[in-house]
Amino acid sequence: MRPTLDIDLLRTFHAIARLGQFRAAAAFVNRSPAAVSVHIQRLEQLAGGRLLERDNQAVVLTPLGSKLLARSEEHTSELQSL
Repeated sequence: MRPTLDIDLLRTFHAIARLGQFRAAAAFVNRSPAAVSVHIQRLEQLAGGRLLERDNQAVVLTPLGSKLLARSEEHTSELQSL
């Protein structure tokens, strides 16, 4: 049985992918930077690998992160067309 993804985890991931920073994403999703880190850790456990490469300045998607972003955007588009 496949684990269910929590929409809050995906929302946080999308905010980081779009804004490029944990702090900006935290403000956008109205959570603390620590909570954002926990969300990404949980999502990485579910995805089976690193989704983001981080440094003090910016965040870059890994190949797995790019794949998750594309697939989740695909599914969002499908839901919006219903």
